Amino acid sequence: MAGIAGQLKIVVLFGGTSAERDVSVASGSQVVRALREAGHDVLAVDTAPRLLKAADEKRIRQSGAVRGLTGSARES
Repeated sequence: MAGIAGQLKIVVLFGGTSAERDVSVASGSQVVRALREAGHDVLAVDTAPRLLKAADEKRIRQSGAVRGLTGSARES
C-alpha cells in the first residue's frame, strides 16, 4: 500500500452531479493539494457519471484503493 517510506497511494473522490458539486470540487481539490504536499501519491477522481473511461474505473476498483465501487465498469 505504501510506496516510498511513509508515502501512501490515495484516491480522493469528489464532484458528482448534485447541487453541491461546486463545494465538493473545491474541498476535494484542497484535500488533494494537502495530501500531495505531504508527499503522498494521490489520484483525484471526479465521480460525475460517464466521466471515467470504463478501463480507468475498472483499474481503480481492482487496485483495492477504493471500497464500495461495485458492478461492472460503465461503457464508454
